[in-house]
Amino acid sequence: MENNYNNLQEDHEEEGIPTTIDEIFLQINEFGKFQKIFALYITYMTAATGMVSMSFMILGRKETPICMNNNNVTSSCNSNNYCDYQYEFPLKGTYSYSSSYNLYCKRSELFPLPTMSYFFGFAIGAWIGGTVSDKIGRKPVFLGSSICICICNIIMCLANDFGLFLTARFSMGFFIGSQLSGGWNLLMEVLGKNYRATIGGYVWCVWCFFVSSNQLIAYLIDTMYKEKDIAYLDIIGTDMKLYSWQFSGLIMGLPMFIGLLFGPYFVSESPRYLLLNGRVEETIKILENVALVNNRKMPLRYNLSSTNASLDTIDNKMTTAVNSSSSSSNNNNNNNNNSLSTFDLCRDTQVAICTVTITYLWFATNVAYYGMSIALSRISDDIYLSIVYLTMLQAPAYFFTGYILKLFGRRHILGFCLFQGACSCLIFAFLSSDESTDEDDVSSSPSTFMQIVAFTSMLGLTLSFSVIYIFTSELFPTTFRGLGFGVTNIGARLGGILAPYIVELQFFGKRTPSIIFGILALIGGIASLVFLPETKGCDTLETLEDMKRLYGGGEGGGKMCRWCCGGGGKSDDNVDGETYGTMYTIVEDE
Repeated sequence: MENNYNNLQEDHEEEGIPTTIDEIFLQINEFGKFQKIFALYITYMTAATGMVSMSFMILGRKETPICMNNNNVTSSCNSNNYCDYQYEFPLKGTYSYSSSYNLYCKRSELFPLPTMSYFFGFAIGAWIGGTVSDKIGRKPVFLGSSICICICNIIMCLANDFGLFLTARFSMGFFIGSQLSGGWNLLMEVLGKNYRATIGGYVWCVWCFFVSSNQLIAYLIDTMYKEKDIAYLDIIGTDMKLYSWQFSGLIMGLPMFIGLLFGPYFVSESPRYLLLNGRVEETIKILENVALVNNRKMPLRYNLSSTNASLDTIDNKMTTAVNSSSSSSNNNNNNNNNSLSTFDLCRDTQVAICTVTITYLWFATNVAYYGMSIALSRISDDIYLSIVYLTMLQAPAYFFTGYILKLFGRRHILGFCLFQGACSCLIFAFLSSDESTDEDDVSSSPSTFMQIVAFTSMLGLTLSFSVIYIFTSELFPTTFRGLGFGVTNIGARLGGILAPYIVELQFFGKRTPSIIFGILALIGGIASLVFLPETKGCDTLETLEDMKRLYGGGEGGGKMCRWCCGGGGKSDDNVDGETYGTMYTIVEDE
């Protein structure tokens, strides 16, 4: 059998037939019309989801009510955290859910709960959604989660009870995490290796513009309520009242609903996922469709759109080889696909190192990013403009992600960005006065120099976010990419949950939070350079054996090289070595 496979592979090479899915994409165009339309749709849906997920920045802004004592007015709670007299929000709390649900004075401790419930739901959703996408496919997880997000957004915006609101917020986080695990990996698996970094950056660049539009929507609707001098709109035929923030939230969900209508037409399943699960015929049909849309010819079949001729001899050989490869892959990696569990990520040393390191990097990046956000939280006295500035500040970093990664690779840029974030946080710590621990001082306007440092650091940390999304998808193989992406993404959400509590440690000194943020980012920068290989230019990893080969621990793998393509994969920089992809590789018996 070994000789037959070797002879068959030689025939394929002689006749120019590709042996990996990445080589097939090269022949049918790895970024042709099909991939462009596909990437455009995923980008649109990701950005539209961002409008829903980041709506809390404006819809949940904290409003200060006025405590009324006849004609005397006081603007804060007393020492017992109560308002001595009746208090009232502007226009009866129409602009923010924090005022609608009376999250003030004694109830102010409930204010962080909506954000925390969202992050907690996101972490669980990314984990479960990633696991499910490895079992049933990327497409159903992506589309199914998108539908549920729209439903949760409607429930959240119409909820009159704070408990129902929290439940909807948690559920929204759950399905957004699930959608991201399915959709992001689907995009990375459909794109050719030379376009993953560039398109990955463009996705988040568009995301910035969509999220920024939230502030325009909120401003226009808030202005309408102010001009009409109304606290709410009555929903005809019901007893429900529609506050300004609820109206804004519903409008912010419209782009996603519209995008869902076109989902079945623009989204197809990942051919890599299908083939590794033995669904060969479905894989070939999708690849044929890609070739047709890209105006290219499939290297494995005749053009069936113009003839009903059966597969030729070469195609029959390839189909047999694919089936053999799939069967062998399923046998050798049984524990890496349908039966793989979260605990299996820790059974193999290389996989465990990768999982733990990437999880921490997600955590460190999110925490450092949060630290810089605090420093820039008072960039403008206008709440709408502040959020627009903070969001659009990230766009240049996302836009140039692909170009930067082509020059310097993944791990070096990720390490540099985290080092930069660490230095900025420590600069803030040692240039800040430690005399006051008043909570109000934390968000006070920083000096011009410190704002420049914060702006520069935000660009770096934004770039690190873009890199880590791409890096995570490239480090895990197709057989459990969804699970790996979901589990490691828990680190980011954990960082989002813990960061506000780290800020509260200013009780021990105003510098304390910034020092902690800086140390965490510094450790992350070191970890990325020490424990992770470079994936620049590597073919897409398909199986656990590919991952081991990248780390230098699998059969045919050499010593782990962190300065090139993992010590061996083919790259767009002409690095000589072995191709890691195994989807169409002829498997040799030992």
